[in-house]
Amino acid sequence: MMVMTSHENHAETVKFFKANNYFGGNEKSFVFFPQAMLPAVDANGKILMSSESTIKLAPNGNGALFDSISKRPEIQEIFRQLDYVQVIGVDNSLNKVLDPLLIGFS
Repeated sequence: MMVMTSHENHAETVKFFKANNYFGGNEKSFVFFPQAMLPAVDANGKILMSSESTIKLAPNGNGALFDSISKRPEIQEIFRQLDYVQVIGVDNSLNKVLDPLLIGFS
C-alpha cells in the first residue's frame, strides 16, 4: 500500500501506522511518500510568506499524486510490477478500498 503524505504530517502519519500495527498489514508492504508542494496563496491570489524571505509552501493536494510518483524511482518500480492500481482520496469517506462494484465496472 502506498500512502501519500504531506511534508507537515509525514513523520506523524508513519508513526500512527506503526503504533496501530499497520492495521493488520505487513509493515514491508507499506510505502510512505510526501506529495509535491506549491506556493500557498490567499483568496486574492497573493503569495503567502512564511518569513520575509521565504515563500510559504502547501501540499499540492490529491492531484499531486502523479507528479510525486514521477519523482520517486522506487515508487515507479513498484508500479511497473503491478497489473492494477486503485487510487482513492482519503478525504472522501465514501471511497471503498477494493470496491467490487468499482472493479467490476472497470
